[in-house]
Amino acid sequence: PVPRDSEYSKLTRGIVLPSVRSVRVGEPFTQAVARRALEEVLDTGDFADATVSAASEGDGVRVLVEVVARKVLSEVTVLLYGGRVDKEELLRDAELGKGKELSGDKLPFYRKKIEAHLERRGFPKAHVLLGFSPDPRRRDGVLLTVTVLAAHAKIAREVAFDFVRTDGRPDLSQRARLRPIDKAVKAYTIKPKSVLDEDRLEADDLELKTRLQAVGYFEAEVTHGIEGVTETGATLRVRVALGPAFTLRFEGNDHYDGDALRGAMAIGEESDRSAIHLASKIREFYVQRGFLDAEVEPKELGAADDLLHTLWFRVYEHDRVGVRTRRYPCFSSAALTGVKLETAPRTVHAIGTEIDSFLEEELPGEDLLRSPRPTGLAASIGGGSM
Repeated sequence: PVPRDSEYSKLTRGIVLPSVRSVRVGEPFTQAVARRALEEVLDTGDFADATVSAASEGDGVRVLVEVVARKVLSEVTVLLYGGRVDKEELLRDAELGKGKELSGDKLPFYRKKIEAHLERRGFPKAHVLLGFSPDPRRRDGVLLTVTVLAAHAKIAREVAFDFVRTDGRPDLSQRARLRPIDKAVKAYTIKPKSVLDEDRLEADDLELKTRLQAVGYFEAEVTHGIEGVTETGATLRVRVALGPAFTLRFEGNDHYDGDALRGAMAIGEESDRSAIHLASKIREFYVQRGFLDAEVEPKELGAADDLLHTLWFRVYEHDRVGVRTRRYPCFSSAALTGVKLETAPRTVHAIGTEIDSFLEEELPGEDLLRSPRPTGLAASIGGGSM
């Protein structure tokens, strides 16, 4: 339905309803006539939509063309009273911005989008007013003023942390004692007297989950709920399902100690902490250091109800690959004769050095590849001075 309120009347200010000249009084009314009238009105560019209907009148019909106003936002201003809200984020969420095409039938949609955004940000009783004025610089332009009264914010009266099992029941196992979590919990930014901003709550949930996983609770999950909402505030309950605490164990890692392998896994930065994925990172660590045949077998030790699980990694390093000599069958000493480029290598040794520099950048392992003996290089590509 087309709104009839003052917002719509302000949006349509300055629009002149056209005279339909393509339809003549006295001609038979048909679908083609209705289509012709519709196209003539829409071709003016002032309307987003239109409908044609006919009502009996005497021995004929009266043709009625109903239109929906169309305007383009030339400028948007937000006037905010009360709480703190990011204006750009509000307009982006409401799909309002400079250059946006507005149609009169969508005004309730925009207001509801703004109100929903404000409710999510902790202002469930905010009032929104949309004010329009013509843009003197362009015929189809309109200036929009969004007035927001963000009063009566939803405040956290209390913040409680509940440790629960994966099925939602209270966790009475005291597993939190296995690994300190005080620092992780203190990082939760929503405190008593904070506005219950849903975006901040979700960000805090994710941050707490990440911190818990970084200290060994790889299966931790964090959610929240709001209870006991009154005029004075509400209770925020943060539900933490820790899951088992994980410890890491390595075997067969003769060349690198556990600290080096933990650093290679970078568990605190990983979103995937599965044993298989972590094992692949250990193997990649070895391959980059010349152990091209390295194997890593992961295994998780611990029953479903155990408070402590062990991720056990059996490493088979195998022999490290080394380079004794390189051969370049595509080169010969004769190929250097007559080379005129100033930057071109002039000797066999110079060619080998340049190729080595590229190989060291592209192939794994800082100490895996070493330049072979110059005599070996000379023997590979023919004679030449060193």
